Amino acid sequence: MTNGTAPFTYIWNPADSSLSCADCSDVIITATEAIKRYDCIVTDANGCIGEDFILIRTHKNQTIFVANAFTPNGDGNNDVLFVQGVGRFQSVRPLVRFQVFDRWGELVFETIDAPINNENYGWDGTFKNEKMNSGMFVWVVEVTFEDGSVQRFRGSVFLMR
Repeated sequence: MTNGTAPFTYIWNPADSSLSCADCSDVIITATEAIKRYDCIVTDANGCIGEDFILIRTHKNQTIFVANAFTPNGDGNNDVLFVQGVGRFQSVRPLVRFQVFDRWGELVFETIDAPINNENYGWDGTFKNEKMNSGMFVWVVEVTFEDGSVQRFRGSVFLMR
């Protein structure tokens, strides 16, 4: 509000849990959606009203890490291929899906609704209880972001025996 008379009152809308304060001049917004609009109504001591809005766009710069090689030989080092979170992505919703395919496109491993950063939900290099031979495999991971959108990541991994 230009040339208003203090004190001012502020009303933010929507006044939901994404706002640190619904009646403050300075708010902190915790974005939970890809795009969200916030309206602000300011009233000064004389009852003059000013209105404006801001549009918050959330950019997903989060990513995952899946090793490009692993050695499932039982030595306790790098025995399991699993999905790891990077940066802010370390504590998100469970993976929607983690799949591994052989070079002919056959699905050799799949886990659904698995927690991220957990080796117990990874691939141990077997298919139908048989050790797979050394070779290149393709993985596909689907993850859910905090805003509910699903993103797919793809890559390859070399299984070394």
